[in-house]
Amino acid sequence: MTRASGAEPLATKTILAAGGVLVGVTLLVLSDPGTTAFVGDVEALGAAVALAGALLTVPRGPKLPAAQAVAGAVTFLVVIPWAHPATLHAHDLGLSVVGFLVLMPCATSLVWGARRNLTAVEVSLMMMLESVFGPLWGWTWLGQRPSWQTVAAGAVILASVGAHTIAPGAPPAG
Repeated sequence: MTRASGAEPLATKTILAAGGVLVGVTLLVLSDPGTTAFVGDVEALGAAVALAGALLTVPRGPKLPAAQAVAGAVTFLVVIPWAHPATLHAHDLGLSVVGFLVLMPCATSLVWGARRNLTAVEVSLMMMLESVFGPLWGWTWLGQRPSWQTVAAGAVILASVGAHTIAPGAPPAG
């Protein structure tokens, strides 16, 4: 989207890292094709496109908190018809409240804070680390053992983001 919109110039190392991450995510999605839910995949793709659009259109600078608040309100209004908090057990409801009142605002603030200094693609590359750490936390805390394909996909994503981070080169002009 960045290249098509012309919103920000991209360094070659960023394009290569994005390609590597795409390969890693593809491996991750295909690691268990028998359990793929088409509707969930379409929703995830829609969320990714919406986030990419937001990262491209939200200005860098002092208007960022207002844009963040508007984005949160719009997201709430879009998803509330599908929310059924009364069906949650007390423990799950507590975890959800902590997630939405503590974790999400902190994560969102970090993402938009990074956006002040990085291109949209670089912020997206950092966010892809979640797809590595999610299975890692599941393995560590819940005993969910990842498949070798999931581990390989995580290694590809980590290598791509790591190589981008340590690769020499000035940021693109613009």
